[in-house]
Amino acid sequence: MRGRKPKPTVLKDLHGSEEPRNPAEPIAEGDLADSPLDYPEYFTSEQRDTWEYAVRHSPPNLLKRIDAPMLELWVIAFCALRDAAREYAKSGVLQQDGRSSPAIMVIKNMGATVKSVASELGFTPVSRTRINSVVAGEPLGGTTTYGHPKDAPKQSLENYLANAPRPQTVN
Repeated sequence: MRGRKPKPTVLKDLHGSEEPRNPAEPIAEGDLADSPLDYPEYFTSEQRDTWEYAVRHSPPNLLKRIDAPMLELWVIAFCALRDAAREYAKSGVLQQDGRSSPAIMVIKNMGATVKSVASELGFTPVSRTRINSVVAGEPLGGTTTYGHPKDAPKQSLENYLANAPRPQTVN
């Protein structure tokens, strides 16, 4: 795939974008938060708690029922990562027979999976800034890093440089 991933229509709508919509893009129905106990039957108690935590703390109206398999993958990988980290903490073994210990390999693989799926689900700081959910009437990520509204007029470079603080010279 070349370039940046296309922005889903739901995010275009949340941002008030005028970009053309993809008429073939399906619209996800049913919030996952409406039924947070829809986790798989085989989940352990730790996995259930992780699922419920993720659903409760995800940006509002973000997770839909169709996202349940991705959330399931994230929960399994996250809990496996925790288990491997506990095992490594107990053993402290980096290598066995000249190879990386199984715990280190699981940490590495599950860490990559958790990071990848978390980004897709909107669970990372960077992915959350791409989502303009409404929380308490205020858009999430509605301002720039500097606290100015995103649509605020930008200051010209010449004006900035003319008014920028000058370093003090020592004689």
